[in-house]
Amino acid sequence: MKVFLPILCLPAALLVLVSSSCGEKLQGQLSLTVPEPQLSWEGGSQDISVVAGGSWTLEFEFESDTPWARVDRPSGTGNATVQLSWEANPSTESSRYVRLVLHSGSKSASAPMNQAKAGEVSVLRSDTPGKWLELPATNTAGLYFIHHPMPDHRSLRNYSYYYDPSARVAVWVAYPLNSGLKGSGSRPNPEPWGLDPKVPKADQAVLYRGYSLSKTYDRGHQIPSADRYLYGANAETYYGVNMTPQRNDFNGGIWSTLEGKVRGWAGKCDTLYVVTGADLKGASEKVQDNEGKDVTVPTGYFKALLAYKKGGNFGSGTGEYTGVGFYFEHRKYENSDTAIKGQAMSLDALETRLGLDFFVNLPAETQSAVEAKEPVSWWWNN
Repeated sequence: MKVFLPILCLPAALLVLVSSSCGEKLQGQLSLTVPEPQLSWEGGSQDISVVAGGSWTLEFEFESDTPWARVDRPSGTGNATVQLSWEANPSTESSRYVRLVLHSGSKSASAPMNQAKAGEVSVLRSDTPGKWLELPATNTAGLYFIHHPMPDHRSLRNYSYYYDPSARVAVWVAYPLNSGLKGSGSRPNPEPWGLDPKVPKADQAVLYRGYSLSKTYDRGHQIPSADRYLYGANAETYYGVNMTPQRNDFNGGIWSTLEGKVRGWAGKCDTLYVVTGADLKGASEKVQDNEGKDVTVPTGYFKALLAYKKGGNFGSGTGEYTGVGFYFEHRKYENSDTAIKGQAMSLDALETRLGLDFFVNLPAETQSAVEAKEPVSWWWNN
């Protein structure tokens, strides 16, 4: 049961910038920042930041009918620092979830938080994978599967990822993409760099200022900001767990061009199922996050794409699905369509190179046929 209360009695949250209507662009003058979204089971408090261009109000969404957190300012005008406080969790059986929502006019920003159960130090736990077509296999020791539904439409999927806490990098991020899930808008300003409330802070990169002492590496999104402008989903693409240290000339070059092509392909089919990943094999270079924690620099990057059209029409010999894989070493490439095409391969070939198993929720015969086939001309004619 969710309880919606004015922010007169509620707790901490995390950095999220969202749009409250499907056609509205994300605006830079509304954001909500909660530095520590993983709340201790003991009572506590922290300051959060409100950025707004006008008047605003705060409210909490509790999953139970008992409020257990509060703020000292439920409303205001313009930018403000607000103190959040929360009560101790008396349960030794379950953690607690709350979402703080900032409203200003027709726009809203939200920040989810998790509080540990009594006596527990926050630990990283896997979610349960659904039978979603975009998912690869999740059977690797030491990695954690994490899923984020759309914040304002929880029956829809924002993205899922398979996380290596020792590297502080997701080895892959998987999500569905079409015009409805992408939406319209622009990159937010300021950009809402934040922390994933499902992952303890010690296990993820803190990247409000980018990688420390590094002018070589960008904070490279795995699910791009431009793939999620609706349903309150954009800010979740700015979590540190979605970032990898990516060379400037790669991130801003051929990789950016490929990301644009992916959005174009998604517009030509009913749904494009996307897996973007970082290859950590042979990786030894480290950079540091804003707290001095090591983050592994990947040796390569990949994309596995599965396009679906009802009734097919991908070309001769194809059914309703067709696929393509891409692998790039982590270096500068010529930024051209020819170079991108030169990195394309069958999904089987990409699986062999990476040791992964893509699209495991396709029917077995369909998966086998689609993954064995070399990329069809549809990819290059759209």
